[in-house]
Amino acid sequence: MHLYYIYQPLWIQQLGLFATNQKQLQLLALFIEKIPAKFSLVDIYLNEVNNTAKQKKGIQIHQRNNYILPLKNTYKQLHQQFNSNTKRNIKKAIKANLQIKEKINCSEVLQLYLTEVGSKIDHLEQQDYVCLLKVMNTAIKKNKGFTIGVYAPAANNSEKNTLCAAAFFLKSNGRLINLVIANNPNSKKNGANFFLLQHLLQKHEQSVYTLDFEGSMIAGIARFYSGFGAKLVHYPHLKINTLPWYIKWYKK
Repeated sequence: MHLYYIYQPLWIQQLGLFATNQKQLQLLALFIEKIPAKFSLVDIYLNEVNNTAKQKKGIQIHQRNNYILPLKNTYKQLHQQFNSNTKRNIKKAIKANLQIKEKINCSEVLQLYLTEVGSKIDHLEQQDYVCLLKVMNTAIKKNKGFTIGVYAPAANNSEKNTLCAAAFFLKSNGRLINLVIANNPNSKKNGANFFLLQHLLQKHEQSVYTLDFEGSMIAGIARFYSGFGAKLVHYPHLKINTLPWYIKWYKK
């Protein structure tokens, strides 16, 4: 017996129906309906403009959280929307003499992510991170991505500065997409992750870009992103499950 499954590719937050005008988006229901019946399990994320997706018999729709921040205003105007915690942590970072470095090696970003985030994710394998590194390097070669690192000064001249926060952003269709971001435990004391995003906003102020934070359903991360004045938007999580009853029972 063959079972067919549609799932979300790794490292991609949103897919679904993309269109050039609102009229085309009215085809969403038909788009979902035309998923071949042979796929007995569908578990994918649509995008934030697919908000006409409806839950009905056999189709489950759950809304997921994302935060976005248009960068059309000056940094001064953006800064006015920061909450007190964000402003306080940026001051902390400045006091700690943190240093920003652009165009750091993608492998450095990934290594920090693996150490601080990946170790807590059970379902990802080494090959998944190899794939991610290829995506990052290819995007940079095509001028569709960039990296930023934040370093804490070394205690003495014989030591290297410590990478305490790093991120990789994709550039696509007017968005700066936060694909990978990580920080070490010290960043909670020196505000490195806040400092990193402050630099990003300063560099891209008054631009056509919108910063896409890519999440999050985790309350603490959501508070961090919203602290920059980001707007909460939703995108649909689509699930269709026509698996035989005994397989559903086994999965439970």
